[in-house]
Amino acid sequence: MLTGSGFSGTSEVTFDEVPTSFLVDSDTRISTVVPAGARTGSIRVTNASGSGTSPSDFLVFSQPTISAFAPSRGIPGAEITINGAGFTG
Repeated sequence: MLTGSGFSGTSEVTFDEVPTSFLVDSDTRISTVVPAGARTGSIRVTNASGSGTSPSDFLVFSQPTISAFAPSRGIPGAEITINGAGFTG
C-alpha cells in the first residue's frame, strides 16, 4: 500500500521504471504489488498533474536461483550440494 496525496486520476505506478498493476483506493492511498522484474529504486506515481516519487528507494530482494545440484538422487538423509545464487540474506 502506498500512502501520500493527490492520487486521484493516477494513470501509472512504477517500481524503478517497471510498471505494475494498482488500484486507487482514495486520493491518499494506492494498493499495488511489486511487479516481476522490479529493481531496487524509487516508486513513481503518475497522473494528469505530473509525477511524484518516493522519498527513498524501495529495496527489492532477489529470489534464490538453483543452477545445479548433485547427486541427482539419494535416500532420505543423504547430503546433496546445491549451486546457485541468492542463498544468503
